[in-house]
Amino acid sequence: MPSYAMLVFLLPQGICREIETLMNEYWWTGTVGNGRGLRWRSWSGLTAPKTAGGMGFRSLHEMNLALLGKQAWILVTNPTSLVAQGTRWDVNRIQNTFENRDAKLILNIPILVRKIRDSWYWYWDAKGAYTVKTCYKRLKGELTNVRPWSRLWNVNVSPKVKHFCGQREPESAFHLFAQCTEVTKLWGLIGVPANGTMYGNVIDWFFALLSSLNGERLERFIVASWGWQSRNNCVWKGIFDADLMATVLGGSVGWSRPEEGRLKLNTDALLNVVAGTMGFGWVLHFYVIIMEGSWRRRTCMLVHGSYTINEAEAICLREALSWLKNTGMGGVDVDMDSQNVFYSIFSHTFNSTFGFIIDDVKELASMIDDVKFCFTKRSANYAAHTVAREATSDAGCGEWFDTPPSFLVNCLLRDLMH
Repeated sequence: MPSYAMLVFLLPQGICREIETLMNEYWWTGTVGNGRGLRWRSWSGLTAPKTAGGMGFRSLHEMNLALLGKQAWILVTNPTSLVAQGTRWDVNRIQNTFENRDAKLILNIPILVRKIRDSWYWYWDAKGAYTVKTCYKRLKGELTNVRPWSRLWNVNVSPKVKHFCGQREPESAFHLFAQCTEVTKLWGLIGVPANGTMYGNVIDWFFALLSSLNGERLERFIVASWGWQSRNNCVWKGIFDADLMATVLGGSVGWSRPEEGRLKLNTDALLNVVAGTMGFGWVLHFYVIIMEGSWRRRTCMLVHGSYTINEAEAICLREALSWLKNTGMGGVDVDMDSQNVFYSIFSHTFNSTFGFIIDDVKELASMIDDVKFCFTKRSANYAAHTVAREATSDAGCGEWFDTPPSFLVNCLLRDLMH
């Protein structure tokens, strides 16, 4: 009897009858599939209780319902159970139970801490609310465009820069922006991967980077794409926009120490879409001016699945706050480089997976003494980003107290210089 599958899934009645036929045949003949031998009694007779003249065998459909009812009863009567409170999937069990495609889809579903009642949800809106705008775009097919145009128009750069990028033509531009030796140096200076050889044209290259970059690096990439035109004007026309390139390659905001007696918690998430994993990282700082010293705890976590970037950042923040709550510490400034997560914390509840995760964050923050949320630039959150990146590497998860791991030393030294 497939007990485990029946504990998790409602099997079709046709499959239950087929299994029961095989069980009945084996009981009377000792073999399966040869069609020989007499069945002295029907399966319904065998499943009758012994007090009624049967053998007490289990009827699979009814047993399936009873096993599923056990799971429901655990959820209702024991809210502290692992099943009821788990915030991460049992990856090995899911991968061993389901086909690869189904396992990936399941792992891409975020798990909430709180129990949420089912409700209506408008799929094409980030907040789950119906709007005429999203409905119209859906009807016009605008929401099915796979290229992330909205990311380009929402970047905080000059409008003329956006229009330049939106009108880019493929004619020999691929070499100019992705393959030229000089431009690859520029991408390296602003932290953009120089991977032009992976793409066949400038359009695919541009939108691939537009999808993968975030925050300050995305803004610099957009401005630098436009600014590279200034470099070519300098070469061919003797014209160079010095102010522009100074903006592109100028100094960045650095990490700042917490006030005396307070904690600072930096968090960041990193998605590895190819591997279907996410890295969560956070760094806790404590600084005492009198002692002229500080200590730090760093934690990284590998999570299977590929959520949206907003969901991943919010879940990373939730995990970090849950970890902090268990330490019993409070008086903390929580720094993040995701504007969407930061502003959502101070907005009203909205009906979507992301909104429910934000509600988890708010509830955890209310259980910790004196929590203050802050938005910071990526350059000031580099330590947490580095820890998150390490989680997706071969080294995997870990936690370090006071003595930093080798991959983080240079990053922390740079922070201390600010």
